[in-house]
Parts: sequence; structure tokens; C-alpha cells
Amino acid sequence: MVSTLLRATDTRSHKVAGFVVLFSVLLLVEGTTRVNLHVIPGGPWRGNHMIFPPIVALISAVGEMIFAFFGLCVGYFALAHGMANRLVVMVCLATQIVFGWFVFVVYVLAMPSFAAARTPAMPHLSASATKAVILMGLTGSIAVCAALQGGQFMFTNILLGYTTGKGKVQSTTLWRGRLYFFAFLVLLKGISEVVIGSIIKDHLGGGRLATPVVEPPFVITKAGLVIADGVWVTLVGLIGLAIAGHLDVLEDFTEMGSSPKPMIGAASSSASLEDRMNGLRGDAASVESTV
Repeated sequence: MVSTLLRATDTRSHKVAGFVVLFSVLLLVEGTTRVNLHVIPGGPWRGNHMIFPPIVALISAVGEMIFAFFGLCVGYFALAHGMANRLVVMVCLATQIVFGWFVFVVYVLAMPSFAAARTPAMPHLSASATKAVILMGLTGSIAVCAALQGGQFMFTNILLGYTTGKGKVQSTTLWRGRLYFFAFLVLLKGISEVVIGSIIKDHLGGGRLATPVVEPPFVITKAGLVIADGVWVTLVGLIGLAIAGHLDVLEDFTEMGSSPKPMIGAASSSASLEDRMNGLRGDAASVESTV
């Protein structure tokens, strides 16, 4: 297989590869954490009517580690060595689609829904407050999962454009839409964090809790701290929505998907320098003849 060599001076391709590495590392940490949570020696792997099957959660977590590590390798070679193979990147995208949707369905939809239908009221919380806490956890999980997996897939897909030798120009409209989408996810996460913190503060107070309230992705030990963080995240989401409407902020990204030529070479640079020198000689000759 022949790998495409990315232009060493093209900062856009390195930005794309860097984002692939960043999102892959975050997903790898999340997947590793989930594997450790669901490895239960001698545990009830099949689950029962009250326990979500741990084997399903474990397989999903391993799948997350697989596509995260795959993306990390692809991004690293593109970033550090300027190498990207079209077939390898396509396989990486395929694993992200297959395992990514499996992770999303299991951890974001199935497990919270299973828990919501069976979890009794939390200590010192009413049944309705418990349902609201679970709902906010579900909303936050959707936002975080969509942002992490969507970010990795988006930048890996753009990296694929650099391996074709053709690529396609990413329009400002497309990038603005992406920025609106991810800013909305940040806003959604912030709002859900403010709401869940407010519920806990209203029922349990704003000080340190004797027993943390855990509703992934939120772990609440101090409700006031969670509310403050949620307000900050909400502001960041609103700022992102405002930035999306300004063209000048997106100038550096509007053509990020357009591929450079597949091989590194200095011939074109030398030719253009020679043309400039010839032009200067011609101008000098014209001045001499005029004088």
C-alpha cells in the first residue's frame, strides 16, 4: 500500500491530524475507564431483570477502545510523520461508524433507559426529582458522546481528503453548520449540568454531600460547584454560537478539506522562484533600454 505524504509546510493538514489525535485520546481514556468499571471477576455477566448485562457494556467499552486507538494511530502517523494511507483511513472511519454507534446506543440510550425504568427514588429525593436527575444525565451523555465521537469522525473524514490527491473544498457554510452543531452540544451539556446541580441543591443543599450523586457524565459532590461549572459551559456554548456567525473566524478552516498534492517536492517552489527572477531581469532590462 502506498501512503500519501502530507506537505510538511501545510499547517491545515497538521491541524486536522492533531484534532484526530486529541479526540482519539479522550475516547481512549473514556473507553479504558469503562472497561475497568465493567470487568467483574465472577460477576453476573448475563445480568438480570434489575442489572443491565455487564457483558454488553464491556463489549461496547472494548469497541470504544478499538476505534479510539485506531484513530490515535492514524492521527499520530499523519501528525508526526506526515503519512496517511487512504485505505487505512477508510477502515478507521468504518470502525468508528460500527463501534461508535454501538457505544452510543448502549451507553447513551440503553443503559440510562434501563436504569430509569428500575431505579427507585434516590436517597432524600422524590421519585420525580430522581427521574429528572436521570433525564439530565441522559441529556449530558448525548451531548458529550456526540461531541467526542462526532469530532473524531469529522476530522478523520477530512484527513481522508488529504489522501486522495483531489479532496474537496469545505465551504464556509459547511463549517459554520459544524460549528453551530458542536456549540449547541456544549450548550446542551451546560444547561443539563445547571439543571441537575439545581435539583441536587434544592433537595440536598449546596455543600459537600456525604455520598456523591453519580449520574454519568456527572459526578456531584458539591451542587454549587456543578452549577457554577454548568453556567461556564453554557456561556462557552453561547460564545460558540455567536462565533459561528462571523466569517473571519472561519477563514483558516474553510478549505481544510482541500488536499495538497500527494507527494512532497520542491520543484514547483523552485520554478516559481525562477519565474520571479526572470521577471525581475526583464523589468531591469526595460528600465535600462528606456534610460
